[in-house]
Amino acid sequence: MSRPIIDVGILTIREDEFRAVLQAFPDAHGIYKGRHREYALRTADAGHDARYRLAILREVEQGNGEAQEAARDLIDDLQPSLLMVVGIAGGLPSDDISLGDVVLATRVLDFSLEARKFQESPTYNVGGGPIAKSIAAGVANLGAREAELGKWWKDLPANVTASARQPAVAQPQDTEMWPTGRLALLLATQCGAWKSTRKRFRPNDPAAMP
Repeated sequence: MSRPIIDVGILTIREDEFRAVLQAFPDAHGIYKGRHREYALRTADAGHDARYRLAILREVEQGNGEAQEAARDLIDDLQPSLLMVVGIAGGLPSDDISLGDVVLATRVLDFSLEARKFQESPTYNVGGGPIAKSIAAGVANLGAREAELGKWWKDLPANVTASARQPAVAQPQDTEMWPTGRLALLLATQCGAWKSTRKRFRPNDPAAMP
């Protein structure tokens, strides 16, 4: 298979996250074996009878080093217009965020540089930076888009262990949390926060995935 044109690359870490993303985007188009890794190809509704092309990749293991390598490999293999990291954002519930809520991150934080002293808690020199301003602006205005987004979760695969209450969308936080792919893609599509630099294909176009 020749290298496909990819609009969105999605990185996952855990096996359950990987399978959940595959279930959320069931329109499968096979496996592409790139120079570095293998990718599950999917498509997603882009509105106006067009589709986005997706490449989904699970990292080999947890950790900042593997995450950096996986992102680099995906970009080198497929050159997507947008890269997402999707997962459960493991952490303790709080008054602002609870189990089942969806968080769209506005920054990527790097905690890899740390200092440890005897009998003292570690300290961190936090690095990283903000996501693309156009997408961050869409996240900040998410509350005004509820009518457009509608019940975005209603077609997602059922999860018997999930909270029974309606998923809430937390306010954007400058924290190390992963955006959830389906909502992030809906936000990018319906809110105009991100537009692919490539023409979105229609199913009968020659450029469509096989």
